[in-house]
Amino acid sequence: MEPILIANKYKVLDTLYKSELQNIYVAEDTENFNIENLIVNEIMDGSIIFAVKDMFNEDLSLVVKNFVDYFYQDLNFYIVSKATPGTTLSNHLSTVNLRISDKMYITESLLSQLIKLESANRLIKYHLLDLENLSIIGSRTLNFNLAIKFDKDALYATEQSIIKRLGDVICCIFANTPKATLEDDKDNLPPTIASLVTKCNAESYKSINEVYNDFKASLLYSTFIGNGSVDKQIMKNIQKAKRKRSARSVKRLTAAVIILALIAGAFFARDELMKYLPAFGGGNTPTARQNQIPVAKFILSKNKIYAGDKIDFVCEASDPDIDDEVTSYEWSVSRNDDMYILFSREKNPSYTFEADGDYVVSLIVKDKAGISSNAYKVGFKVLPREEIPDDPGEKLPDDILK
Repeated sequence: MEPILIANKYKVLDTLYKSELQNIYVAEDTENFNIENLIVNEIMDGSIIFAVKDMFNEDLSLVVKNFVDYFYQDLNFYIVSKATPGTTLSNHLSTVNLRISDKMYITESLLSQLIKLESANRLIKYHLLDLENLSIIGSRTLNFNLAIKFDKDALYATEQSIIKRLGDVICCIFANTPKATLEDDKDNLPPTIASLVTKCNAESYKSINEVYNDFKASLLYSTFIGNGSVDKQIMKNIQKAKRKRSARSVKRLTAAVIILALIAGAFFARDELMKYLPAFGGGNTPTARQNQIPVAKFILSKNKIYAGDKIDFVCEASDPDIDDEVTSYEWSVSRNDDMYILFSREKNPSYTFEADGDYVVSLIVKDKAGISSNAYKVGFKVLPREEIPDDPGEKLPDDILK
């Protein structure tokens, strides 16, 4: 049996999960075998695709460290991530007896990363707050696991339901068990944390930022994490001892280092000044310019479109930088606001509009440096195809027929 190859790149090694909504695979990158195994999440449900597609982009890698790629193929949406190192939070809480300082740092890691995802889709935030979708790196850092098993009911998650779920995770961390509940484990929680979890469950918070502010205002935070915390005082003392041991040898080299630094600084400073000051360089060296974002633009091959018409999307994108150009294209078409129907990376794709309705075509382009443009969108209505009745011909008068 031929191995499954996704996007002519990701070879499926194993299937972790299958449902009518999605499949989750373990895969390898056939173009780069140095990368460890990957997780490929194949989403087939249109409503979930529409809900999550705008969140998965290059900027996500700044927050979710194991995020690798996203793309569309055959109307399915794919999310590629590195297999998360470490162990799940659920397993960690079941096997490790955490100290109070570890619990504080784990919660700090969770809240600080969620703040960066504050504007993310609620469906994503709801699923990330799952003990199986949170992994422990080392002993104090959390990492999001993108092998998410989506639940369509979560499409209707509210900010309060997400905060309640956050409270449940914090309760499990401080109770040191994945099965903790506020009702059963309230006495096992520090009073400040018990109060915070209670407010999460009571929907007293309007945002995750409010939860984080209450957490940072606690005495526990200042004791274990703040600038005056026990950990930081220990580290300061260690650094102070190291400085004392090395002070003698440093003093012996100080004079020589200062002299060498002055000589080298004078030499290199002149070269740097010549790059930016015409007075030193004769005015021949241009100053560095900041890269400007490309401009997305396109036109449709027809102004009036009927159901069944094939329309060409003619790209007119440009880059304002003289030595730069547009190198990639991301097209999408949606129908009636919530139905995603096309994605293409061609420069000038075509699409046949089979059904009438309201459509939006969107284009995002990138330059050589991978800088994305703002989305250029065109909305229009596809009209139903007009049916022309058969012409029966002119009927002759009865007297002529006789």
